[in-house]
Amino acid sequence: EEGWSQSDYIFEDTFSTQSVHQGYLETHAAIASVEPDGRATIWVTNKNPFLLREQLAEYEALRSGRVTVLELDSLRELPEALIRARIVSGLTQKDLATRLGLKEQQIQRYEARRYAGVSLERIHEIATALEVKITERVLIPSPI
Repeated sequence: EEGWSQSDYIFEDTFSTQSVHQGYLETHAAIASVEPDGRATIWVTNKNPFLLREQLAEYEALRSGRVTVLELDSLRELPEALIRARIVSGLTQKDLATRLGLKEQQIQRYEARRYAGVSLERIHEIATALEVKITERVLIPSPI
């Protein structure tokens, strides 16, 4: 009651608005501590630490050379395969850019956009620079 009595204005009414879905104000950050033996402890602020664990395990498998073949179900998966192939090759984005005569920022943009809008010729140049062999079958449907 004291708060009400000290208020300059009091509005009593009914207010309504459209329904909305709340937006998460979750920051995306991570802190890592790497031990001399290579073990790492990572603290993350996201709600799905298991996804990060899977991504890190995949990255380590790629870097260690345990992955030698990347199978694709469609051409839509090719951009992700090129990124993985770069990691397997031990190349940084800067290394790949140097091989292609491009700036590092261009490779960063390509990978951030998953090679959207990149010409088939450029994709071929990237695959060549990565020294990967891409094989694929084209399945032609039977005539009706």
